[in-house]
Amino acid sequence: MHRLQAFLVLFMLIAVAWAAGDKEPSLEVLRFDWTGEQARLTVKNTGSAPAAGARVRITSGSQLLGVLESRTTLTPGAEGHLEGALNATAPGSGNVTMRATSNLATGKIYSFQSGEMSGQLSIEEMLRGRLGIEALEVPTKEVYAGEKVEVMVRVTNLGEGAVGGTTVVLLEEGKEVARQRLLRRLGSGSKENVAFAWIPKQAGTLALSAALDPASSEPAPNVAVKVEPARLAELAIESVSFDAPPRENAACLVTVRVVNRGNAATFAIPVELKVGSTVVARKTERGRFEAGSIVDVPVRWVPKGGGSLNLVAALAGGQGTTVKVDVLGKPGVNLKVVRVEVPGKVLAGRPTQFVACVVNTGEIPAFSCTVTLKEGGMPVASARAEESLEPGHEVKVPLSWTPGRPGPGTVVAEVESGGPGLESTTEDNRTEVQFEVLAPKN
Repeated sequence: MHRLQAFLVLFMLIAVAWAAGDKEPSLEVLRFDWTGEQARLTVKNTGSAPAAGARVRITSGSQLLGVLESRTTLTPGAEGHLEGALNATAPGSGNVTMRATSNLATGKIYSFQSGEMSGQLSIEEMLRGRLGIEALEVPTKEVYAGEKVEVMVRVTNLGEGAVGGTTVVLLEEGKEVARQRLLRRLGSGSKENVAFAWIPKQAGTLALSAALDPASSEPAPNVAVKVEPARLAELAIESVSFDAPPRENAACLVTVRVVNRGNAATFAIPVELKVGSTVVARKTERGRFEAGSIVDVPVRWVPKGGGSLNLVAALAGGQGTTVKVDVLGKPGVNLKVVRVEVPGKVLAGRPTQFVACVVNTGEIPAFSCTVTLKEGGMPVASARAEESLEPGHEVKVPLSWTPGRPGPGTVVAEVESGGPGLESTTEDNRTEVQFEVLAPKN
């Protein structure tokens, strides 16, 4: 066998998944076996990040002897093998001896001897993943100024190794408006959708694009997005109503009906009631009120005076609706003698029991009442009922009187409220009753 000397240059491209910071893989050749046409290369990852595989190009001078390839990921500290056939037969037998001879910028250079053949192996370049932006989409059909919109950017790995640690940047009219870091490493051919929350600040046609940082490809082509003018809520008062006639110093409920005539939702409806320029009550209804919705806002109001007045229901800071209101006087007691019960026979000179029936037609209880029986304007009998008389209730007050002489008789029963409750009116406090006084039989 003739002695053949050749120099073999091994070009190795190793796909590397970059970790954050300065972590990266580093492959070293441990062993080179060449038997017949079969070659086997043993490598080890001595770096601090996984290596996603390797492709080996083996040449002798200008002649390509073969390509060895492996897609097996090598974690830090792991060993792997690249195997394949070469377009040459090993010139000798036995193991291939090998030693490192130098460190260059391109990697380590190894000298080897196989039988009568000697040469070199060189780890020349690490393979990298290469990210690119595949698409930018705005799924929302209608975009309005001032409202949040989702923007989807699809990133794909166009290289042969895994890659991570990259940030996607969203651009509006060429200016950065948001950025997000990829959450996972992308293997070769893998894709990742990155979602952005974008709030356009003005109406018009705006150009959106996306780029990578650090840049590994050109920014994505611009996508023209039509932005409509901002949607606004437009509130108006439709009506004002009361749960009961308003009364001085008594709480009443004023219902203000509000309609949203705008094209956007609102989350608060502030209502205020005014008498003249003075705000007398406020209420803010909270929630989500869509365009076109009708909302009844209940406002508690305590009138401070009686009589007629103009009540203005308004949305805070805006014009209002004026309602003319008649406010009743203060709530009080109103006792009325509805009837006087007279016995079947009234005898002169004999004690006779009359019964005055009293009803409270007012709004608050009467703590007590006193009924006086009068003849010819002069009191002839009086009695007091100590029990509380609730609104709408009746009490019977007995009164004893002795008529003086036979003939037609007339008496007036008059009631007076006791306690702190003032009577709202005294026009119906008395009732007159007529009867016949008989002479007693001997």
